[in-house]
Amino acid sequence: MIGLYVDIDSEQAEAYLNFLPKEVKQAFEFKMDEVAEFALETMKREAPMRTGRLQRSIVKLYGGPQSFRITPMAPYAKFVERGTAPHEIWPVKGKALRWFAPVGRVAPGLGMGKAAVFAKHVFHPGTPANPFVARTREIVQNVILEMVRAGLREAIERPGVRPY
Repeated sequence: MIGLYVDIDSEQAEAYLNFLPKEVKQAFEFKMDEVAEFALETMKREAPMRTGRLQRSIVKLYGGPQSFRITPMAPYAKFVERGTAPHEIWPVKGKALRWFAPVGRVAPGLGMGKAAVFAKHVFHPGTPANPFVARTREIVQNVILEMVRAGLREAIERPGVRPY
């Protein structure tokens, strides 16, 4: 499955966070949620828009307070991300493939009509990759560390919180 995985080294992070006050630990977890939301919105923005199904399929999954995954659940997402090679398409259930293609104007002012087209098989030229997940990874990795640092800094600098 394709996606963006963020996992802060749990043992090391947990050991570090255990030395800090409860407020700082909570601030860290809150900031991780903000980072996850930022990553989710970024991937939705980077995903190509045709019907909107791919964008709507992008979800945020948590693996704990220091980890999350942003992933598209649409079954065709990997083909959008990586593209496809040229290939033949053969019917699975019948003897022919059928689709609808535009034909000339049906009547003045009504626009194009559609006609059924049948074929025993077709040669698909392939589709170019649209690496929206990779673009999201690039954007998020440049921002994530600074967001977490800023959140910890804010928590430590709050009045009444002692860092150690």
